[in-house]
Amino acid sequence: MESDQLSTLGTRVSRVAHRARIETNVLSHSVHKDLLELIAGKKETWFQPHSEDSEWGYIKKIMHEHEFGKVARLSTSTLGSVLFPPMGAFLYIRFLLGSDKGHRSGSQYAHFNKMDDEEWWYVNGTGVNTDLQMANARQLAHIVKKEVRCYYNPTTGLLVDFIQSGIGLLSYKWKPATKLAKALINHWSLQDINTKSSGSSSDSAGSHTQHTTQSRVILVVHSMGAIIAANAVKYLIKKGYIDNLHRLDIYTFGSPCMEFESVIHPVHKVRVPHYEHFVNNHDYFGSLGAARLGDNYWAVGRVFKREMTGHFFGEHYLPGIASKEYKRIGVNQQSRLYDQVDKARSR
Repeated sequence: MESDQLSTLGTRVSRVAHRARIETNVLSHSVHKDLLELIAGKKETWFQPHSEDSEWGYIKKIMHEHEFGKVARLSTSTLGSVLFPPMGAFLYIRFLLGSDKGHRSGSQYAHFNKMDDEEWWYVNGTGVNTDLQMANARQLAHIVKKEVRCYYNPTTGLLVDFIQSGIGLLSYKWKPATKLAKALINHWSLQDINTKSSGSSSDSAGSHTQHTTQSRVILVVHSMGAIIAANAVKYLIKKGYIDNLHRLDIYTFGSPCMEFESVIHPVHKVRVPHYEHFVNNHDYFGSLGAARLGDNYWAVGRVFKREMTGHFFGEHYLPGIASKEYKRIGVNQQSRLYDQVDKARSR
């Protein structure tokens, strides 16, 4: 038992050291470039947003319409803890005491969700408030023609968010991750109860969940949201909630995380959940994680890349999904997410 604990500790220390070397190398390389562009995109594109629901489009819109209340909320969410550190503590306490309200975007497409037995969830990255998350979700909903539930990862300001991300990289027992894992458990449990009450489920009681074919969850996560999703899966696996993982697809964008776990499903005999990772070639945070997954022996999932500068979900990633520009290097294999885009275009 003691030797197992030492082995686990040794593995963890090795991974932390490996992570530190990567971050040091990426940061030293980035000083020769414009670090701001690796996050916010090339300067010439800042005033030519792709969509009014993208980050730059949203900022341009609320400035043009003089919605200074929204400007103040976005500024507080992103820069609050940097300019005034106690603000980060206040925002974090508010998150711990609060709950996910489950806002949804694209309600006009809800009938397609029912038709395909799918739930689409979007988990945002750092520095994103609810207004901007809803805007990004609208953009995603229009591309895939599905209603999207906004599972909000409350920002606590960039400074505290970065600290939280570091904690998330070291431990799966992290509040945002356990909340997401429990939300998935509750969702599937409710679905299974409804299915069982209709007489379509015959599994015995006693397992955590029942085997059904209902309600696949498509989990779209950006940046820090990928760390949350990775830890949520670890939580589900550690706690034995694996029956429903074949009903979970995870699509990460600009992920700074490198550790994504999976298991062989006991019934379907396939590795679950399904992962796909999308990363721009010039994305600072993506270069810390998803861009290196091919060289990382403990990561799973297909990696798709494209030539693009920037880290923003709506401005730098979603347009490439709509145009299907992300490719697997050296492999002629289409993303499963592109099947959703093709299906949306046919409707």
